[in-house]
Formats: sequence, structure tokens, C-alpha cells
Amino acid sequence: MITQYHFQTTGTGRPKFDYNSGLTPQNRLKWLSTALVVAGGCGLSLAAFLYARAGSGDCAARLARCGLFWCEQEAFAECVDRSRTETVAAALRRNPGSGFLWADMADAYAKSGSREQAWKCYERAMELAPAVPAVLMRAATFQFVYGEPRNALPYTKAVLSLVRGYDGAVFSSYDRMGLTTSDVLKEGLPATKEAAQAYLSHLISTRNVEGAIQAWSWARHNSVDDDKLAASYVEFLLAEGRGREAIKTWGAQLGDRRGGYGVSTWIYNGDFEREFSGSALDWRSYPIDHVRVQRAAGEGRNGSSSLRIAFDGKANVDYRHTSQRTWLAPGPHRLVAWVRSEGVTTDQGLILRVADAEAPARFSVATEPILGTRPWSRIELPFTVPPDTRQLIVQFARRPSKKFDNKIRGTVWIDDVAIVSAR
Repeated sequence: MITQYHFQTTGTGRPKFDYNSGLTPQNRLKWLSTALVVAGGCGLSLAAFLYARAGSGDCAARLARCGLFWCEQEAFAECVDRSRTETVAAALRRNPGSGFLWADMADAYAKSGSREQAWKCYERAMELAPAVPAVLMRAATFQFVYGEPRNALPYTKAVLSLVRGYDGAVFSSYDRMGLTTSDVLKEGLPATKEAAQAYLSHLISTRNVEGAIQAWSWARHNSVDDDKLAASYVEFLLAEGRGREAIKTWGAQLGDRRGGYGVSTWIYNGDFEREFSGSALDWRSYPIDHVRVQRAAGEGRNGSSSLRIAFDGKANVDYRHTSQRTWLAPGPHRLVAWVRSEGVTTDQGLILRVADAEAPARFSVATEPILGTRPWSRIELPFTVPPDTRQLIVQFARRPSKKFDNKIRGTVWIDDVAIVSAR
């Protein structure tokens, strides 16, 4: 019901509710009549009288037939709905340019069963408020509930192009109404990066693999893909055991940046020439006390960049915080890298490790610790990927020392990391 409510402050500072302010005498009678209907009992007789005074003769007669103490629930609902419709209509006569009031009028007609008239009101509401998400969502909801779900898609698409706040409600409605991913991509999703990211995230959260594959293809076709979207998608593929597809997707996204990735090596950015993208198929490094990790420009094997890992000598560090995931076909492979070190102490220096990313106990191999001071030198680690390993993790790690003198100090530089087939 469209009713104007006002709060006034009394002398004690307490709010005083004034339901009369802003209402015509006729609407005041309807408001009170509805309250008496809801209250029931002997109030029905007075409600019938007041409805008659307010001009709602049908409601008055219906309530009078109900008797003094009892009336069917349907009579309550019919009279309340009619009163609501009349109240909104009165408000519209005073403010015919309000899209919200036209939507209220549509709701009132819909609840009373006048669906054709309700939709005409929604159309008028959208003419007056074409870029108001709340009005568009109400029109879409009407189509979801009373019409054909696909007819709602132009309105939800418009909402998604305006704001992000309705993403969850819209995508959940798509699922509940049985709309396919193809329907949504064709008619219900604007071709923007933000909408593509939101919808792909929804498909990932519901583990809709085939839907996510379609959504990614749509994003690429419409040129609304980027590294951030690709990173979330390939991580989902890895989690679903689709490592080969993840490698292919990430390589395609990289384009000219890929080098030999996915062809001659299965490590991306092994020369550390690029900033880390955040993808699981790129290096990720997480901070930890007593260790400093950074890309070191001008400190590479050939004067370019490398990765520098420095230990401050204050702790017996258990380090495993810089890594990259990958996928490899079962069979023999080799990890190769160039390293140099300066003043690395204790018996446990930095190692390069390759392990099953989901179950390291199932498969894990590592190089010998890098200790002391050494110039640039090449290291190799041959290994064989077992058939049941779905993805691998390549780590720069350091095991805690069991010696008394166990606080590690020193610096290690790493460059030109690659994994190649040994077949």
C-alpha cells in the first residue's frame, strides 16, 4: 500500500507516529478500514462502514456478509488488495511521472490477478525510469513469476550493465528458472569485463564446468577477457582436473608473451622478466618473516632479471612460499634452472622441489640444498610424473635444520627455470 508516514518529535524527544499526515480523508478511511480487517473480530462491522464511507462499496458489502465475528480469509485479501490498488491509483493521479509508483501499481494489479494490466504498468514504469535497476528488476521478476523466463532477460541484462549489486540475485534467478548458459550468454549478459567476471565467478562457485567453458569462450569472442579473468578460470580448470586445458587456455591468453610456454617448457615466466600475474600458472610468492623475495632487475644470469631470495639469519625458517603450478603428461621430464648463491649458512639451504600439488606424499622430488657461495651454475632434476598426478607444483623451499646452529643467512639468485620433456 502506498501510504505516507511521518514522524514528529514530542516534547520529551520521543518520536510520535503520525499516520494522518499526507493522506486525503478518503484514504485515511481506507487505511483504517484495512487495519480493522486485519484485526478481525467486531472490528469488521466498523470496517464495513468505513469502506462504504471511503467509496469502496463492494468491500463494505462483502464484509457485512461475513458476520460479526468471522470472515473468510479470501474476503480479507480481496478487500485489502482492492484498497491497495485504489491507494496507489490515487498516488499516481497526484504524481503520474513516478516510475516507482507505476511499478507499485503493476504489483497491485499482479496480486489481484490482472496480469495484462500489470505488465502495461511495468512498461510505463520502465519508460519513465529506463535506467533505474530497482524498477527493471521488478519487471524482470514479474516475467520470471508470471510470464516466460526468457522474456525477463532484456531487463536483467540492463540491470547487469548498470550496477554490480544485483549480480547474485540475477544469476540465482537464471539457475532457478532453468535458463541455460547459452540463453544467458545470448540474451542475458552485457558484453563487459565486469559482467563476464561476475558470471564466470558464479559458474565457478556452482562448479558448472561446461557452463564455465562456454562463458570463457564467449568472453574471448567478445574481447572482454583479461589476465585476471583467465587466472580465475585456469585455477578452476586445475581444481577440476583439467590441467591440459588449463595450460592451453593460459598459453592462448598470453599470446606473444608466452615464449615457449606449453610447447618447449611447462614453466611460465621462468626468466622472471615479467611481473607476477597472480595466476596459479605463474609464480606466486607469499610474505614470511625473515625472508625477502623479489624480482631483481639487472641481476640475472645475462644481466637481465632474476629472482632473489634473501634470509636474514634470525630464524630457522621453514620456507615454501614461492611456487608455480603446472600440468605434465605422465612420464619422464627434467627441471632445469640456473642458480648462484652468496654466504648461505646452515646445512639446509634453498632447494627446488617438484611435487604432486594435491598429494605431495604421493610424489615429491627435490634438488640438493644450495649452500655457501657459488657462481652461476646450471642444475638439473630428472623426475617421472606418475599416471594419477593431475597437477604439479614447482617450489623454492627450505627445510628447517635440526642442527644447533640453524638460523639461516644468505642470498640465492634463480634464473631461466624450465621443465622439459626427457623423452
